Amino acid sequence: MNKKWTLGDIIDLEYLLEQDKRCGEEDLLQERDRELYLSHAASRPSAPADTEEPPGESRGALVRLWLSLMRKQNGVFPGKLCDEGFRLLRTAFFLGGIGMGLVLSLSLFSYTGRLPLNISYFLGLALVPQTLLLVITLGYLISFAARPGKGSGFGFYPLLSLLVERAMKGLHQRAMNRLSAEKQGALASALGVMRRSRKTYGLLFFWPLFILMQLFGVGFNLGVIGTTLGRVAFFDTAFGWQSTLALGHGVVFKTASIVALPWSWLFPEGIGYPSLAQVEGTRLILKDGIYNLATQDLVSWWPFLCLSVVFYGLLPRLALFITGAVARDRALKGLNFDRWELKKLVNRLVTPIVSTEPLTPQAEVPESREPAEPRETPAEELPDRFLALVHDDIHDDACHGDGFKTIVRQSMNCYVGDIMRIGLDFNREIEAMGAVLDPSGPEPEAPVSGVLLLQEAWLPPIREILDFIARIRRVSRTMPLVVVLIGKPGPDTIFTATDPRDREIWNMKINSLGDPLVHVETLVKQ
Repeated sequence: MNKKWTLGDIIDLEYLLEQDKRCGEEDLLQERDRELYLSHAASRPSAPADTEEPPGESRGALVRLWLSLMRKQNGVFPGKLCDEGFRLLRTAFFLGGIGMGLVLSLSLFSYTGRLPLNISYFLGLALVPQTLLLVITLGYLISFAARPGKGSGFGFYPLLSLLVERAMKGLHQRAMNRLSAEKQGALASALGVMRRSRKTYGLLFFWPLFILMQLFGVGFNLGVIGTTLGRVAFFDTAFGWQSTLALGHGVVFKTASIVALPWSWLFPEGIGYPSLAQVEGTRLILKDGIYNLATQDLVSWWPFLCLSVVFYGLLPRLALFITGAVARDRALKGLNFDRWELKKLVNRLVTPIVSTEPLTPQAEVPESREPAEPRETPAEELPDRFLALVHDDIHDDACHGDGFKTIVRQSMNCYVGDIMRIGLDFNREIEAMGAVLDPSGPEPEAPVSGVLLLQEAWLPPIREILDFIARIRRVSRTMPLVVVLIGKPGPDTIFTATDPRDREIWNMKINSLGDPLVHVETLVKQ
């Protein structure tokens, strides 16, 4: 199995996670994933069927294993289409850049023998625009490096992202049509989350678009250089300069010599750029024509023009292309598998399905079940400590004794550390929450990994609640916020199953926030 993650793998992962989120049947997901893991473990003597997470396998390796097994069981996957589409687009952008460079250069070389090509036109159309674009691109990269995780815009890249997405859909329309409406909706939702936010994957989805642009730039500069060399080699082409401004030839020579600094050590004056005499001999005066200009002067500019495109156009684009490829690979290697959904997935893979029914000789136990005595997982096996927020209206009933902490541990595999009463003064509660979650503050008994917000599902998520969730997210930063739903209170307990329709309403409202770190879970399974 290939150990290297690709962009297509990430898209497939998000696509499958989105499908699981829409399923909502946690028991079915638990059984499916545990069977997948057991089918893999059974083929490896070093991993017995009843094992917990193998010592040598990280969470990322288990997620990759699950993705591989799920791909074997299903048909069309959008991630593979995405990888193939990007390969085609890289070729198309490179060839498109060459074509654009050829067309632009041919339009410049309209020399008829009466008037040489003005180098200002050449530089102004072939080099200046892309140099400005290069400066803007470098500015964006510097801003990303200086403020990692801030903002979500990539300049003009969101438009490029949309165009690329539509192009890949067009390339694989027939394959996309094989997906059901539900799967197409899951794919659209997963792509939307990844496109809107940098909180989960940072710049990972920026770099492929960045690489496409650099390939276009590389192709464009190769097209310009190739056309220029072809015109010089096979046609009688002359170059000169002119200006209505009172520019002396000394100013033009000084400017050219400064521009030529990167290559002047290898191609000196007279070879890599015109000498003072050659600059003077190529000044075009409209009323005089070119009949009094020397041929050796008129052809002295083409090395300067080609080297300018090489050093200020081609080489920077090659450097940015390599930078983008390296940054993309580093982003893929540095993927964070500590997200809430992935922790749940790994827990489903490695946790045995406990059956409390008594075993009899006549009873058959399904292969996916692993009979065992119910057991409580020791706290030391649960390193993720969460801050729980419980509204004042239900705090006394929910937090009486250790019942709430126990059911959270058993149902969600989370360890509740502190429990904070909320609903009395949101401003003070947000400040107190920030103090608890602040990594630079006094160290708690264990680092806080996220926030649990207990909510009664039968109460609709009004704007006040959604605003409070948004304020929590501003202080929780990169930590997940899990909205834990319970149903209507029963005669003996407040912890009851949630109505599926209520959960669907909460899911819809939370998804509308567009925040990949906010999740909805039910505390009591039906």
